[in-house]
Amino acid sequence: MVVASDLVLIAAKHHSMGTQVVVSLQKLGINAVLREQGEEVQCEPGVSCAVLTVSGSVTEQDGILYVPETLDAESICTIIQLKLHHVSQQSSLEPMASVILQTVGIHPNLKGYVYLKAAIILAAEQEELVYQISSLYQMVAQRYGVSTGGVERAIRHAIDMAYDTGAEQLQRFFRYPVEKPSNSELIAQAADRLRMQMLTDKYGV
Repeated sequence: MVVASDLVLIAAKHHSMGTQVVVSLQKLGINAVLREQGEEVQCEPGVSCAVLTVSGSVTEQDGILYVPETLDAESICTIIQLKLHHVSQQSSLEPMASVILQTVGIHPNLKGYVYLKAAIILAAEQEELVYQISSLYQMVAQRYGVSTGGVERAIRHAIDMAYDTGAEQLQRFFRYPVEKPSNSELIAQAADRLRMQMLTDKYGV
């Protein structure tokens, strides 16, 4: 009997990695169940689905997350957490993060824009990530199936473009004097703004 759940993880029967991931998710307070992989992948309305695949990169199709089983259990858990968070918070946090990025002149057509938005939302919800920039890059990289170096370079390129085309606009965003901000400086400042906005929306302060 399948109980109501936040997430259904689909893998081969008695798959050891699938079992590890489900146990880890349950420890994090995510009600996950493991199902055997069948001919079709179907999940009930309102329930997220993740499938462990033999190879490939992290992809999402028709609302189903596909994760390579070659990753370790911790990495798979992180990706699934991001997926669940993205679904539940998309209506509120993403538009606010987009406004912040457009305020500083980051163009939406750049890869760095997408990665910055994800990084800012994560850092706003988990403030310690501001001081663990490598871990933050890794989480974003896992979300999009790219390398951490690719995330860092794309964010740097987006900041460089914003600075070259509108340095004053970018500098006005900071509460202290700054020339061209580093990746971590912009993420920290933007996450702080987003965190303050979240508190304002929640408590009306």
